[in-house]
Amino acid sequence: MSKGRDFSLYFRLGIAAERNLFQNGTGTYDGVVISAYFAAFYRSSTPVILRALNKPFFFDPVTYVFARDIENIRRDGDMRKSFQRLVEWYGSDFKHILSHRQLIPKDFYHDRHWNTKRVSEFVDRTLTLQQRILSPPAGIQQSLLRYAELIEAVPRISKPEPAFLVAPYFSFESTEDPWYRIAVKLAQESCNQQSGKLFVPICFSKELLLQENRFEEIRDDFNGYDGYLVWPSDFNDDRDALEYLVGLAKFLKTLAKEKKPIYFLYGGSFIPLLSNVLGINGGYCRGICYGETKDVDAMMATGGGAPVRYYYEKTFSKLPESVARAFFSDHPKELCMCKVCSSLWKKAVKHPAKERVPHFFDLLDYMSARMHFMESHAQQVREVMSLPRKQAINLLMRYIEHTKYFAPYNVSNLHLARWHSALQRI
Repeated sequence: MSKGRDFSLYFRLGIAAERNLFQNGTGTYDGVVISAYFAAFYRSSTPVILRALNKPFFFDPVTYVFARDIENIRRDGDMRKSFQRLVEWYGSDFKHILSHRQLIPKDFYHDRHWNTKRVSEFVDRTLTLQQRILSPPAGIQQSLLRYAELIEAVPRISKPEPAFLVAPYFSFESTEDPWYRIAVKLAQESCNQQSGKLFVPICFSKELLLQENRFEEIRDDFNGYDGYLVWPSDFNDDRDALEYLVGLAKFLKTLAKEKKPIYFLYGGSFIPLLSNVLGINGGYCRGICYGETKDVDAMMATGGGAPVRYYYEKTFSKLPESVARAFFSDHPKELCMCKVCSSLWKKAVKHPAKERVPHFFDLLDYMSARMHFMESHAQQVREVMSLPRKQAINLLMRYIEHTKYFAPYNVSNLHLARWHSALQRI
């Protein structure tokens, strides 16, 4: 997608209602992320979708959830079916543990000894899942073979292949956290088992971003891999204070010394700007107009019911519909004119001037709001990544100046000021 530096935007494959967005907006993103529990549950349809999209993709193993509160993946007292399917892949040992409780550090490391069999099996099953989950199920395989015999043809049962494999991972609070030692061990074991391209997640409490003295230790412990998937739990670039933004920049700068691609498993619009200024190749992952931030202890979303929000490119943020109606009614020239919005506006201009913006938002439904986001955000990422470092920072300053008069409409640019300050400190 990006011009200039190699930066990619990956959308997470989510609820069924979004599949048309993926298909109709293929030019607005670079790849797809599939959570392992999603692929395990939709085993037959997922490869069909991926073939149709013809985009690079990778799996998020989401193994971290098994070490958090099990209630996060339950519904009405029972483990959700998608996670039940995922647990089946890990065999009777892990299934027995997870039927009673979450995983604990002693399951892997106890009395200064590793449970090498369990570590090896956990890694093997995580990597094998990513390699085999998209293979046709046995019943379909046999049906195709029998059909091939009848027509005297040689069957070709292909499956999409992930761009790289991802090591299993857990979230850690600090480098003294037992889960830190386990995360490092799992990454090393994954490297031993996997000869192809391997990316390693580094998932941690965002409070670690305030501990610069730990950054080199983390980099040294997670070295020697083909790329990184960074996730500071609950990091939110729109809300978090300046010191977290600066800490993130310093952490990335330290990790970038490995000269490997760095992707964010979850990220907002600050990430392309930061990647540009730091000169980092990589990208970030998110949902379509949602999911730019995530806490490891959040309940798994059930899908549906999301409110309509309108992405405003000059604040890199989503406006609630009520705010957008008030603001754009007084400033209609600020409306985006992407192909989605242009189509709606052509219908709206048939109405009297005062009714045009209200009618525009009457037409803006869940799907069109997200398609607008895909179009607008893609253009924005291309612009940001094509700019020289200083111009990318100046772009923020121009947007701050442009939007400073819009505060009475609850259109905030305070986060932009924090972003600007953080980028200037790099």
